[in-house]
Amino acid sequence: ALPILPGADHMMESEFVNITVIYLSEKLSLVMNSPPQEVKEGDTVTLMCIGDGSPAPEITFHRVWLSKDGEEDEDDIPDTTPPYLVLEDVQKADSGRYRCRGFDVNNPEVELKDDIDISVNYIEHVQTSPESPVEVMLGGDVVIECSASASMPAEFSWKRKGKVIMLGRELSLNNVTYEMGGRYGCVVTVPDVPHLTSSKGINITVKGKPEVEVKQWHLQVQENEMVNLTCEAFGHPSPVITWDADGVVTHNQERHRVCSHLTVLVTPELLRSGVTCNATNSLGSSDQSIRLEARILLPVTTAATVTQTVETIRKEMKKADSKGVIIVVIIICILLLAILGAVLYFLYKKGKIACGRSGKQNITNPDDQKDNIVVEMKADKLPEETELLQGPNGEKRPSSDQEERYIDLKN
Repeated sequence: ALPILPGADHMMESEFVNITVIYLSEKLSLVMNSPPQEVKEGDTVTLMCIGDGSPAPEITFHRVWLSKDGEEDEDDIPDTTPPYLVLEDVQKADSGRYRCRGFDVNNPEVELKDDIDISVNYIEHVQTSPESPVEVMLGGDVVIECSASASMPAEFSWKRKGKVIMLGRELSLNNVTYEMGGRYGCVVTVPDVPHLTSSKGINITVKGKPEVEVKQWHLQVQENEMVNLTCEAFGHPSPVITWDADGVVTHNQERHRVCSHLTVLVTPELLRSGVTCNATNSLGSSDQSIRLEARILLPVTTAATVTQTVETIRKEMKKADSKGVIIVVIIICILLLAILGAVLYFLYKKGKIACGRSGKQNITNPDDQKDNIVVEMKADKLPEETELLQGPNGEKRPSSDQEERYIDLKN
C-alpha cells in the first residue's frame, strides 16, 4: 500500500453494486406503432402498452364493445405477446376500441388501463348498373353507372386495358363499334388514404351483322395455278363464312371471330369474275370481293444469257466510244486546217507571201520604190509551157536567163 501523505487528495474505488429501485405504476399508455398513417383494409396493426412503474406490470389486451343499453363489455384477446398486440390483415369489422390492462403486484389496489380507437378505412359494395354482361347493338349508345360505399369521400374512374379512359361515375359510349366491346373496369379510390382502392369489372358485348376483312383484295395469279385466299369476319352472334367458288375450305374460330381459308384453281371464269367471301349471322350479312389478275410472265433469263448480254453491251459501248473519238479527231483537224488557212490568207493580204512561181527583182534602190515606175517584161509563153528555153545550138539556157526582167523607166 502506498503511504498516505498529509495534506494530499486521495481517491479510492469500491466494487460496483446493482441497486434495483422499485416504484409503483401509476398509469399505462396504449399506442399504435404501425402503420404510421391511416389504417386501411389489409394492413397489419401493431399496438404497444407501456407502464410507468418498475417492475413493469402484467399486461393483458381486450376488445371493448358497447352493449345495447350503452354499457361497456370486454372480450379478452388471446395469444398476445405483451407489451405488443399484433392485428394482421385488418378489415372493416376490426374497427373499434381496444384496451390494455395492467396488474402491479406491488400496488394491486390501483386499476391500470388505457384505450385506443382504431378506424379501418374501407371501400365496399362496388357495383355497376346495369350489371355485367351488357349487350349493345352495333352503332348504338350505352351508359353504365358505378357506385360504392367508402369510409371517406371516394373518387371514380373507368379503365380499359390498364389505361384510364374516363373520369367519374358514368361510362358513356356512343356509336359503338365492335372494337369497343370487351372488358372495362370501374376503379374507386379514397384520396385521403394512400393505396386504398377497389374495382369492379364489366363485360360489354356488341351485337350486329358481321364485318368482313380480306388480307389481299387484289391478287396477281396465273391461269391453272392453285391459290390460297383468306377471309376474316367478326360479329355477334358468331358469323358463318361461305365462298362463291369451289375449292378446299378450312375454318378457324376464336370467340366471335371466324377465319376462313380457300384453296382454289384459277380458271378463266375466276379471272373475269373474281372471288367473293360472304359472312352471315342472324342480324345480317356482309361480303368482300377479291380481284384476280393474270400475271404477265417474262422470258426466263439464265446466267449465260445475262453474261452474253452484258458483254454485248460492253462491246457496243466500246464501239460507240471509238466512233466518238474519231469524230472528235476529225473535228479538231478541220479546226486546225481552218486556222491554218486563215493565217495564210492574212499573210498573203499583207504581202508577206509571193504569189506564183516566178520571182520579182527590183533593180532600183529600195528607198525609191514609192516614186519609181516598174515595167515587168515577161516571156510570151508561161513557164509551165516552155519549162526551159533552148539556146542557138539547142543548149539549155541557165535558169537566170529565164527569170523575168524589170526596166526602170525613170532613169
